[in-house]
Amino acid sequence: MPGSLKLLSWNIQKFGEDKMNDVSFIEYVARVIQLTESDVVGIMELVGWLGNEIKDTLVTCLNNLEKKKNNGKGSGITWTGEASEMTPARPNEQYVFLWKSGLFSRQASLLWNVVGETMFDTYFKTYKVSASDQELFWKSLFKNGWLDAAFMIPYKKFELMLKNYKLLDLTKKAPTIALTDAQKKDIVDLLLAESPEAFPLRGSRPPFVLRALTSGTNVDLTLVLYHAPGPGDSLPIIASNQLNPTVENAAVGVIMGDFNVSAVDAAKQWALNYFDMSLGRLQYVRDAQSAYIYAHPFQRITGPDFPKPASNPALSTVLNYGKRLWSSKTSLTSTLVNPSNTVASPTNIESVLSSEYDKFFVKAPKADPSAAYVVHLMDVMIPKSVQIGVQPGGTPIMETRSTTTSSYSSELGSLAQTIYNNWWDRQNAKKRKSKAVTDMLNAAPKLAGPPSSMFEAHYVYHHAISDHLPIRMELQYV
Repeated sequence: MPGSLKLLSWNIQKFGEDKMNDVSFIEYVARVIQLTESDVVGIMELVGWLGNEIKDTLVTCLNNLEKKKNNGKGSGITWTGEASEMTPARPNEQYVFLWKSGLFSRQASLLWNVVGETMFDTYFKTYKVSASDQELFWKSLFKNGWLDAAFMIPYKKFELMLKNYKLLDLTKKAPTIALTDAQKKDIVDLLLAESPEAFPLRGSRPPFVLRALTSGTNVDLTLVLYHAPGPGDSLPIIASNQLNPTVENAAVGVIMGDFNVSAVDAAKQWALNYFDMSLGRLQYVRDAQSAYIYAHPFQRITGPDFPKPASNPALSTVLNYGKRLWSSKTSLTSTLVNPSNTVASPTNIESVLSSEYDKFFVKAPKADPSAAYVVHLMDVMIPKSVQIGVQPGGTPIMETRSTTTSSYSSELGSLAQTIYNNWWDRQNAKKRKSKAVTDMLNAAPKLAGPPSSMFEAHYVYHHAISDHLPIRMELQYV
């Protein structure tokens, strides 16, 4: 039985309290999700410990929009989601996955290698640990050195647990807790679920992983949302090379996010590194003859065997919007600016958008995207036509999804105007404004109407919404 998922990945820069409390901003995000017909959405760079609040606000807005469909009769679609824990590396941020209810028969999510608040829920329930004793339990883990301040397991403690679960001891420092052997084993099994070497590198925010079984088709999916450190040096390359444990055992794995790796760097081979916790520094990965092992930045996503021969592509599909954005009319311009003014400016686009770093990586049993597990690249916001199949002779079957010949949306344009003016007021109200901020506000004053030129569209989107565009793909599977 065939199936498909439409995935949207969006780094909404500095998505914090100001944006969450801007009703127009939340509706803009929800409308983009709805207009792109997305099934699963991954959002990055949520700041200020507001992950759950932002998730709930977006879910409420999406569900309200669904109720308004079909002349108020509703679409029957409801949305749900999960927010991650806070990433330990600075700048600290959270991720959110949103998806349509009923897509998955079961699902579970975790922030890779970070011990989360809900990790021990079953343990607490099994051993009837009260709420007050749960607080003591967490404090004891920290005080006795089994977790560090970043909610990660120190490597030496990890080694002890690997040797013998009975070595787990919470009686050295107060609050002390005496554990039975059965309790020790259950705790160690939970703590050893992820390797501590995976993402300890400075600035390498761990990825948020959603594992799910599709309803009806029973396909085991691993969806990974990832925001790499950087850009600027080799850190994003090194950190992204740690991604393979998250998808190596998945039947179908999709890693989506902001990798902070340019197309030029993605084409190069780099010497692999790992972080040696016992030494506290990076070490090179070497082969049996002690020679360096080289790979493309994301080559290890396919699994533990590397490097791959050149004839065997490391990835099913690598989607990169960079060149497309800089050489054609973008969905940004065609949604916010009237069609008569949508002559794209490569210089403007390159200067204000970081979407070259935003990519999808797909791991599937077949590397040939013309066979099962087909990936279709779609427009960033409102697709005009999409491929829904292939005729016997190989000719693509296209379906028009836009209701007009243009994807311009007066509604999105009006929302963008309000969002920008709200942002402008917040910046202007600051008591101490730098010269750069003053010059920025003077360069583009508040709008009297929706964006009417390429300059306004780029300025509005970049400063008030994000310097990353949402990117979208369709994953077809059997």
